[in-house]
Amino acid sequence: MERFALLTSDYKIVKSDSRGCLHTVALSSLSSLDNVLYVTKRVDDYTLQVISPALLWWDVEKKRVNRAFANGYVTIENISGFFSVKTDDGKYLQARECGMVAYNSFSEGVLERNCLFRFLSEQELDFLWYLTRNEWVIDPCLLRARVNEADSSSEFLSFGSFTLSLETILENFGRFHNKNEFIFLSDDNIYRVVLYRPVLFYAAFGETVINQLVTSLESLVDPGFYTGDIIIITNIDHASFKSVCPRQLYPKCHIVRMEAFDYADFVAIRQTVLASGLLDKYSPIIYIDTDVVVNCSLNKIMTEGAPERFLSAQFEYWHDDFRYTESSGQLLYGLDPFPVDRKCGGFNGGVLLIPQILKNKPYLDLAFYSHIVYSTRHGRSAIPFREQHVMNYALQKLQAVDLTFITARTDVGGNLDSDIVQHYGSMDVRKPRGFIHFWCTAVAERAWPMSDYIRKIRDYRKRDH
Repeated sequence: MERFALLTSDYKIVKSDSRGCLHTVALSSLSSLDNVLYVTKRVDDYTLQVISPALLWWDVEKKRVNRAFANGYVTIENISGFFSVKTDDGKYLQARECGMVAYNSFSEGVLERNCLFRFLSEQELDFLWYLTRNEWVIDPCLLRARVNEADSSSEFLSFGSFTLSLETILENFGRFHNKNEFIFLSDDNIYRVVLYRPVLFYAAFGETVINQLVTSLESLVDPGFYTGDIIIITNIDHASFKSVCPRQLYPKCHIVRMEAFDYADFVAIRQTVLASGLLDKYSPIIYIDTDVVVNCSLNKIMTEGAPERFLSAQFEYWHDDFRYTESSGQLLYGLDPFPVDRKCGGFNGGVLLIPQILKNKPYLDLAFYSHIVYSTRHGRSAIPFREQHVMNYALQKLQAVDLTFITARTDVGGNLDSDIVQHYGSMDVRKPRGFIHFWCTAVAERAWPMSDYIRKIRDYRKRDH
């Protein structure tokens, strides 16, 4: 059955309250699409209907949508692409500025603007609701934008600094069938828009890593100044975590309790979480190890990362070729060699960007399943460097990874005498790029060098400003 929701001239939606009375509300105020009013075709005529949470019908006598069985009908009139709704006693639905829906009679041809509605299909309503409630990044200008409902209408959408034809936006949505991404044309220029709902996630198992985790979180406060959600996959209980978590971040931290019984469990956690759907509502997603420090604005990095098309991680320049490097795919590539244009180093999984999870998830899922299948057949410890090895092999073969973004923003930290740190890292507080991964050290407890670096960069920032 075809149904249409009613969008008012001032960009509000008509819905029913618990008594069946009709009101207009801002799209952004809706926590769900329950009780939205629909115009529904019944064979040769139309009626009004609410389909969720219960199926209720129009009552022409009481002017409410609260009947189990329809009583009366409405007439639809098309006026230049917009529609009026007239009840069978000759009165028109009228959206008042106060938010009430009134029923008024008008002389022929003198309908007021607030009696005309844009009809939205259920799919179009869902998209506009999603668009209005979320923040977006406009590519390539990397501007964050929201819908300004106060300046929008049933004809035009005020989106950031743009005023767009609502009809065109809905047409483009119909082409994409992906509500996390759409395109628009403005002043003959094409813009691409992607969802901005960032999340950072960690995997932290065992009491021995809690100091590293807390130190990494401290870097999110300053100099990271991060304001998005944080998900922590851990076997640490809530009370222990709350007692040490930076106070500013705790409201943003979501603890997901999981157990890891062996090393294979621990290193496969990222793949498990990404395959689970837990993060599907976010974009972009960045995973970081607990021994990673953020050294500049993470919100800026997230904004820049949102429009990226492929997964990204840090390129390991110090390895000649992933095909012959144990940590980056040697075993699985040897069993399944595929054409490679040139020598290409593998990537380190300590910092991983996943933009547009719904587009990239199929590649991640295949890597995960190949890991499960091989380990089931040959043993849980058969693959060296487990998950990182598998992801290098699978994502390189599927050409689903672009290392440029994260590599340009990640340094190696640790022992200053290390050749890798000297040539491919930077502990210089004057040159923060994004992330420092403190893996290049023989020290089992890395929280102290991480904390020392955070203190130094904070001191430098104070002196510099």
